[in-house]
Amino acid sequence: PVLCCVDSWVENVWPSIWSERTVDSNDDKSNDELSKLETKVLVLGRRLIYSHHIIATSKRRAVSELASELHLGGYAKIGWPGIIMIEGAEEDCVTYVD
Repeated sequence: PVLCCVDSWVENVWPSIWSERTVDSNDDKSNDELSKLETKVLVLGRRLIYSHHIIATSKRRAVSELASELHLGGYAKIGWPGIIMIEGAEEDCVTYVD
């Protein structure tokens, strides 16, 4: 039942959220450019990153801040081993990993 709700939400709600984000970040673009952006297909991505450890407060903050800047969600397991799971737009996931 939960996965059905998530699937329905992704199909029905996520495209409108994504188009609002795209339009807000491109206020200075012309209407023609905006209509092209709105028809762009959204590809979701997810990455699981393994690290020997994530201990330092500065590293933990950097992991969180970069994800926020790229509008990604996810989870970080602090300690030994360190694991970071991110998800969001595919191009943002690729940028995060790079």
